[in-house]
Amino acid sequence: MDYIPKKNIQKSLCDIKSNKQQTTDNEQRRKGERKSPLTPPKGGGQKRLKGENKKGWIPHQVRNDKKKTGMAEEKKNCLNKEKKIHPSPPLKGGNKRKKYINKIIKYVVVFGLLIGIIVGTFFIIGIKNTLSESLRYTSIHIQIIKNALKETKTGQLKDSLMAINQEIKELESKIKIYKITELFSVIGQFNKSLEEVPGAFKNIAIISDKITQVASDIDYLKNNAIQLIFNQKGGELIDRLNSIKDNLYSLEKTTEDFRKQARELKDLSPRLVEIYDAFDKNYPYINLSIYKGQEMIEALVSLLEAPEDVKILLLFQNATEIRPAGGFIGSFGYITLNNGSIKEIKIEDIYNSDRQLDIEVAPPRELSTITDIWGARDANWFFDFPDSAQKVSCFLENSQLFNKTNDEFENVIAINPHVLSFILNLIGPIEIPEYDLVIDSSNFLEQLQYEVEAGRDHVPGQNPKLVLTILAPKIIERLKDLDDDQKLELIENIKKGIEQKDIMAFSENEDIQKIFLEFKLDGTSFSIPKNFNGDYLAVVNSNVAGGKSDAFINQQIQLQSQILKDGNIVNKLSITRTHSGQNEKDWWYTATNKNYSKILIPKISEIISVDGNDSSPYDYLNLEHNPSLKIDEDLKAIEENSFYVEDSKIWRGEEKDKQFVGTWINTPAGETKTLILNYEQIGRIKIEDGSKFTFVFDKQSGDYGSLEYEVATPIEYIWEESGGSVFTYGTQQIKSREVIELTLKKQ
Repeated sequence: MDYIPKKNIQKSLCDIKSNKQQTTDNEQRRKGERKSPLTPPKGGGQKRLKGENKKGWIPHQVRNDKKKTGMAEEKKNCLNKEKKIHPSPPLKGGNKRKKYINKIIKYVVVFGLLIGIIVGTFFIIGIKNTLSESLRYTSIHIQIIKNALKETKTGQLKDSLMAINQEIKELESKIKIYKITELFSVIGQFNKSLEEVPGAFKNIAIISDKITQVASDIDYLKNNAIQLIFNQKGGELIDRLNSIKDNLYSLEKTTEDFRKQARELKDLSPRLVEIYDAFDKNYPYINLSIYKGQEMIEALVSLLEAPEDVKILLLFQNATEIRPAGGFIGSFGYITLNNGSIKEIKIEDIYNSDRQLDIEVAPPRELSTITDIWGARDANWFFDFPDSAQKVSCFLENSQLFNKTNDEFENVIAINPHVLSFILNLIGPIEIPEYDLVIDSSNFLEQLQYEVEAGRDHVPGQNPKLVLTILAPKIIERLKDLDDDQKLELIENIKKGIEQKDIMAFSENEDIQKIFLEFKLDGTSFSIPKNFNGDYLAVVNSNVAGGKSDAFINQQIQLQSQILKDGNIVNKLSITRTHSGQNEKDWWYTATNKNYSKILIPKISEIISVDGNDSSPYDYLNLEHNPSLKIDEDLKAIEENSFYVEDSKIWRGEEKDKQFVGTWINTPAGETKTLILNYEQIGRIKIEDGSKFTFVFDKQSGDYGSLEYEVATPIEYIWEESGGSVFTYGTQQIKSREVIELTLKKQ
């Protein structure tokens, strides 16, 4: 229904009143009481008002001046144009006709008011619907962003947001047509909720626009970041990141303003309440994500815009020779960044650096009889990756290879062979004619291992890792040419690599390290809280001169736990290791797997028994065995707080907030060995209805075995999650951290 302006309604009512007056004049003339309004009085005497003289005459325009000034002016103008107004013919019926006309007037007035109310109601409903749609789209925006933060399909995200943004713009057009902003600026003086409407519409449009711009920039970087970095277009990369940063700042402020406005608007209708609640529920998560996004972008930009060259250390950890942080570091590389572009990539043999060390440090106890001096190759001896990364960096920086130029490695990335495997699976086989090799995802580890251990470069004075130096640029060139689908697949595989702990990263820059923590790249172990109501386990293996036999080791970890009524937990841990490399031709695969296992458990645990373990295959030397060697303080803190239990053939001690049990499991090729450790955690668990229990398992980087966990409740309780007294969990692909949360329920 069309909107009837108020001015037109008033004009119609005035016309009706004018007709009423004209009817009254005609009636008077019929009775002889009045003369024609155009007949002047006789004698030209002074005009008399009605009531003083029945035959008096009042001009029509003067009479109207007395009764309705507005209408009189309108008639006066007509008279000035000398337009003649003729009297209406006499009417019959007298008073009856007058009453009839008055009745019609009342009906017309009431009908006009009803029309106004109906039109106004539909107008307000239309505004509410428009506002409701705007709020709904904003809520959808928020939900899409929340999901997008966990996904990599930025192209679909961008398309969805652009479609919604177009809907928002169409709503803006309606707002301008209906002049909603101007209307509510007036109405808002009487209703606070309505006062917020203009600002809310404006902020909805800003939010939609900024979110779409951010999504577009992210999608662009996903598809082009590799090319920008490798093709010396770092400046464009930095510009895109700054664009995202600026839009995030605007988005943060606008969403906060809109949240306040939406809180007022929700009272307008139940539908708006529902939409506001959905928006408000997701707001804290989104606001936190926006804040984190700002921090991450700022940190990245500061790194890329650094005035000096930035070196990023790459550690190639070979998990076929397992070490606490992932694998033996036979090779390393570094990337030199300048203004967002890659200036240089180099691959080096770790032994080349260690031979040029300017410091001599005593090695860890378990390595003391196979190496005299600790070096970068063995420095990833700590389960927490930040500790290992800093130690490796320290040794490299103290090598003449880097200390002459004062090179420092503040940023470290560790990569396991599985990462190279999925990259080769994506880009296809690569020919290396210099070595008459074709490398693909199925043979690369075997072929490269052979070249390093027994190839043509494995002679004095040559670099046995030269094949890697030739392979690396070929891989990079293939990565530059990936299509959009392949880029998406690469990102998905990188995500899996992070989940499996095949990729880890550390930075001495706190802001960059926050990024690694956010994306679970940090490789840190779980920090057990003071009042932790649960259990913890990590199994950390170290291959000590056992060749590359971990390539054929399958490890199964099984933990069976019984919670007692007094809050203690009785645990039985079984570690089964099978060596299936007996049929391999190369000695480094058929060698006995000499494995030192360090089992991390809560500090307040008592060891009951150990079975199936071996004595050390080596005679230990303590840190002080050679006074000329420096002693590493981190190693000293661990080794001085440990002691050896002869009968059980185990080392016991503390490492940070955990207790460790260290022992050997030596598995010849073709055999299976099982270690069984029984222990009890003392008096920590709260036993009551509704009590929450948490089990945390930290995976070792480079371990691809399985985990089985079983936990039983105390008497009179069941697990809410399983509906019984026992809860079981198993996986063949252990995540970097497995967290199981359960609830006790009293029967």
